[in-house]
Amino acid sequence: TLLKSQPQFWAIGADGGHEVVMNIIYALAWRHLSRRVLIGILLVCGVALLVVILGDGKDGAGPDWRSLVRGVPRAPFPFFLGIFLQRLRLPIPRLKSWWGPVLALVLCAALLLEPGHLRVAYDLGMVFVAFPALVLLGAGVMESGMTARLSFAAGAISYALYIIHFPVMQFLNAVLTRVGPAWHTNAGAGPVFLALLVGACYLIDRFYDTPVRRWLTR
Repeated sequence: TLLKSQPQFWAIGADGGHEVVMNIIYALAWRHLSRRVLIGILLVCGVALLVVILGDGKDGAGPDWRSLVRGVPRAPFPFFLGIFLQRLRLPIPRLKSWWGPVLALVLCAALLLEPGHLRVAYDLGMVFVAFPALVLLGAGVMESGMTARLSFAAGAISYALYIIHFPVMQFLNAVLTRVGPAWHTNAGAGPVFLALLVGACYLIDRFYDTPVRRWLTR
């Protein structure tokens, strides 16, 4: 009954499936990914992503099964762009630790901004310019002390947070909808959900993800 009340719950596998496929392809083909091959992949996927964004009016295809095919270019383009930028060995400026929070705030502002009728241009600028630039600048932040520890902790839970937040959110949404509107619209539900989610992700990283990665490495 809960799943029927929230059919989007079944959308959790589409976007993640793209990324799993990208990792498998990389594991099998990394020896053959020369700069020329990467440029070819980026050109093909970049043009395909451009067509999808122009057609949809935004960069949002892929998170559910109905947009599965249109969402295909979204995974390989940033994935292989990151590999390509790493291989270029660009001279990244070294930034002091306070730049970390600044870049994080810039990212938050970019995600919260509502561009309205400029959505297409905004999404294109974010995907092709702004996000890669933020990643490169972030790689140059020389963190130490408390900022380094906070960044390490945030990085440790980030993948678990990304993987489970949507199904957990949809399940909680379904539960609260059935409990009653008063609970569903309660302003305290969001912070409580976030706190529980971060705690769960910490436990997942410490007792599952990290041990499994160590075992696989051995």
